[in-house]
Amino acid sequence: MRAGKMVHPLAVLRWQPSGVDANGTQQGTWPTLATLRAELVQEGQEAGAGQTGLTQEAGLTVRVRAAVDITAADRVTFRGKTYSVDRVEVIGRRRGLELVLSDQLDGGT
Repeated sequence: MRAGKMVHPLAVLRWQPSGVDANGTQQGTWPTLATLRAELVQEGQEAGAGQTGLTQEAGLTVRVRAAVDITAADRVTFRGKTYSVDRVEVIGRRRGLELVLSDQLDGGT
């Protein structure tokens, strides 16, 4: 993981609940937890075998320095699009994180 390859800005968003509305639905926002520099490792289609047969989904794989605790419950904004975090893999001894992001979320909020 080289600093010269980390040229893409990436924002980590974390759900912050603000209460429950009259219908019992959880209300909240997705404020920015951190803004990091990222290296784009892989972009495009990912194929695999799922329970219902072969699956195929668009996604990204990016690497960031391990500055904040990123979990699969977070979202990431990358190149103006919002993605959900599918998997977080630790690189080395918490030197970096490899994030596997799934397809774009509608609306971004």
